[in-house]
Amino acid sequence: MSDYLDWNDLLEEEDTPSPLSSPALPGDSDKKSLSDLLQLDQVSDELKQLIAHHQTLEQEMDQLLGRSKAEENSWDSLRFPMPVHTAKSRLKDKQAVKIELLQAEQKKRWLEQLKLKRKQEEKKENQAKALKMDQLIRKKIEHKNKQQRQQKLDQLKREALSQQQLQRQRNEALQRERQQRLAQQRQDALKRIAAEQQRIEMQKQQAQKVALENKQRLADYLLREERLKQKPIDSALDTKKMTADKELEQRQNRHQERVARRKEEERQQQLNDEKRRQRALQKHMDKRAESARWGF
Repeated sequence: MSDYLDWNDLLEEEDTPSPLSSPALPGDSDKKSLSDLLQLDQVSDELKQLIAHHQTLEQEMDQLLGRSKAEENSWDSLRFPMPVHTAKSRLKDKQAVKIELLQAEQKKRWLEQLKLKRKQEEKKENQAKALKMDQLIRKKIEHKNKQQRQQKLDQLKREALSQQQLQRQRNEALQRERQQRLAQQRQDALKRIAAEQQRIEMQKQQAQKVALENKQRLADYLLREERLKQKPIDSALDTKKMTADKELEQRQNRHQERVARRKEEERQQQLNDEKRRQRALQKHMDKRAESARWGF
C-alpha cells in the first residue's frame, strides 16, 4: 500500500526534480501530470486505475461539452499575447470555470474516498494486528497457565510420593520396633518360664525331700511302734515324748502345706499378672500400628 496521504503529496512529489526525469514545463496541464504519474513505478496499481478512470471521465466531459484542444502556435496566440475576450470566450471561460469547479469537486470526492478507503484499510490492518496480538498473548497466557498447572501437578505428585515414602518408612520402623519388642517379650517370657520351671522343679525336689523325710519319720514311727509292741512301756515319759513328736510332725506337715499352697498362689498370681501385662502391651502395640497405618 502507498504512503501518500492526499493528492497534494502526489503533486509535490511529481514537482520535485529528479535526475531520472526531465524537468516539467511551466505550461504543463493536470492531464499531463496525471499521464506522467501513470508512467511512474512508485505509484500503486490502485492509484493508476483511479487516475485512468479520472482521465476517462474528463474525456467524456470534454466530448459532451464540445471542448477541443487549442492549436499550438496559433496565429491569435502569436499576434495577441493577451487574450481577447468575446461573448464566445466569456461563455467558454464560464464553462471552463464550471468544469474546473466540477473537476475540483470530483477530485475532492475522489481524494476523500481514497482517504476513507485508506483509513478503512489501515483500520482493518490494525484490527488484524490487534487480533493477532491478542491471539498471541492468549496463547502465551494459556501456555504459561498450562506450565504452572503441570508444575503444580508435578509438585503435588512429588509431595505425595515423599509422603508415601515417609509413611512407609514410619510403618517399617514401627514394624521393626514391634518385632523387636515382641522378640524381647518372648525372650523375657522364656526366661520367666524357665525361671518358673526351675522354681517348680526346686519346689518339686523340696516336696520330694519333705516326702522322703516324712516317709522316714513315718518309718521311724512305725519302727518305734513296733518296738513298743514288743516291749511294754514302762514310763510315762516315753508316752509324752511320742505324743510331742506326733504333734510336732503334724505341725510341720501343716506348715509345709501352707507354705506350698502360698507359693502356688503366688506363682498363679504372677502368671495372671504376666498374662494381663502381655494383653495390655499387645493392645497398646495394636493401637500404635493402627495409628501409624492411618497417619495419625
